[in-house]
Amino acid sequence: MQGQGYFTFTFLGGIPAGTKSISLIMDDPDCPEGTFVHWVLYNIPAGILKLPKGMPRNKTLADGSMQGMTDFGQPGYGVPVPRPENLTGIILRCMRWI
Repeated sequence: MQGQGYFTFTFLGGIPAGTKSISLIMDDPDCPEGTFVHWVLYNIPAGILKLPKGMPRNKTLADGSMQGMTDFGQPGYGVPVPRPENLTGIILRCMRWI
């Protein structure tokens, strides 16, 4: 069962000089079934500082960003089910080369 809502994200600076693209992986390491991937977004242009609300579930986005498959079986953001013990992690990588 998927929770309700959407995800928005703002990069708060600190993107290293020379970065060509950014990748974002959002997973839930505390899921009872094992680590569960909610979102894989990569090839985000380094000039993008905020992700828009309500992004489509397309594999390729208008700015060239790409979305990988999640454990929901489709690309795009999958909303976590809230649990008191839930810890959802976000891994942010800055790539100098594409």
